[in-house]
Amino acid sequence: MGKIFKISLSILLLLGIILGVSYYYIDNKLHEKIIISQKKEVFIEKGSSLKKISQLLEEKGVIKNKNFFYFYARFKKVPLKSGFYIFQGEYTIYQIW
Repeated sequence: MGKIFKISLSILLLLGIILGVSYYYIDNKLHEKIIISQKKEVFIEKGSSLKKISQLLEEKGVIKNKNFFYFYARFKKVPLKSGFYIFQGEYTIYQIW
């Protein structure tokens, strides 16, 4: 009984640490300032997929990690709109959405 309890407790502790580190990483990424010193112009076509928009934003230098942007926007069901956008200054991921 004692051995099973120790193994279960160890697994729960490890899982808690993994979840805590994951939360910390995601929270930091969401609040991280993205500094765009030179004006970046981005045109998002009507009907563009989230994957295509993520790729475009990374190529233009608006975001650093297309995969993080893609998966979090998909998880939060963020409605992205087509149009012409100009980025310059400081932004967070929330402001880019």
